[in-house]
Amino acid sequence: MPSRIRCVGFFPGLGSRAAYKDADRGLLKSAFPTVRKIYVDAAETLRCDPQDFFAIPDNLTALERHGLIGATVLVQSLSLREHLKVAASAGLMDLEFAAYTGESFGIITSAVAAGAISCNDGVKIANIFTPLMMLAADGLGIDEPFAQTNMAYLIDLLEGERLVAEPSHVIALHGGAAELQDALREILKSYSKADVEVHKLYSPRQTNIYVRAGVRADFENFMKNYPAVSVMELKAPTTFLAHSERMHRVRLALDRYIEEGDILFRNPITPLVSNDRAALLTTADEVREAILAITDRVMASMDTIRVIRALDPDVIIELGHGNKSVQLIVDNDVPIPAIGYTGTSLAAVRLLDAVKTAQGCDKRWMDS
Repeated sequence: MPSRIRCVGFFPGLGSRAAYKDADRGLLKSAFPTVRKIYVDAAETLRCDPQDFFAIPDNLTALERHGLIGATVLVQSLSLREHLKVAASAGLMDLEFAAYTGESFGIITSAVAAGAISCNDGVKIANIFTPLMMLAADGLGIDEPFAQTNMAYLIDLLEGERLVAEPSHVIALHGGAAELQDALREILKSYSKADVEVHKLYSPRQTNIYVRAGVRADFENFMKNYPAVSVMELKAPTTFLAHSERMHRVRLALDRYIEEGDILFRNPITPLVSNDRAALLTTADEVREAILAITDRVMASMDTIRVIRALDPDVIIELGHGNKSVQLIVDNDVPIPAIGYTGTSLAAVRLLDAVKTAQGCDKRWMDS
């Protein structure tokens, strides 16, 4: 009898995109037809070559590259999920997905995996998400066909305004739970959301914020009042501000794109765990709202983890590259093994071995 493994599939977000640059092209030539079909169908949707999901062509504009990178993260992650399912079946593993979820953008991939939207529609949303965000932030007046086509969804909503006038630093505040909450309370009293804004409730000991470049030095001095809370810069200043309230008009534009593109949402076959609140999503409307939420609602990773823990799976599987989802599980002290799956048949065997091992010991996480 196959060993039954009840799992939650966790898809990476765009924060893991750099890890996808060196992804193994072997899945494109997989012996499993359903894996190859994902690349072929996605390439047909975007009118590109399947190889483009491994090496972004040099002749694309910056905005087109952003779109294709998003589609690449989705397509490669979906191919890993399909590869795991087929490889697991061949290896006498009975995988039962209790739910899917994702870090930010990963909720789009989750919606496809759960059967709430088609792969083609998921590719379309993934391909337009970052371009819409960038156009709204600082792209007004870009004179290229791709920009002009997508600006049509935004132009009347923006009324000539740039939503992000100045880049923001992406900062992690880290400390004891009580000390962190004390600091956050005073930060939100002292700064407007235009200057400092929470965008990710990562764990009880970490909250990620945007800090406008113009107030960065002042903020550094302010944080000297809270020596128990460390300030760590996560990446260079950016105008790409997902999960920011100021991007609400991008939410409206994305909703318009979904409506005008006849993108169909269905009740998911497998539930999704929301990443902007503590909820299990089981209807088409809930999934659509979850996708729209990645524009302007705070990412509530701690709530996502609470819902996953309540599901009590045997294992949480990161279906993608970068290992960031595994790290999130670890940083939230989850007593469930979290394993990264990156696409080899050996990895499927190791996954089974790891689960069996974890069921007999107190290890909290492993990476295949």
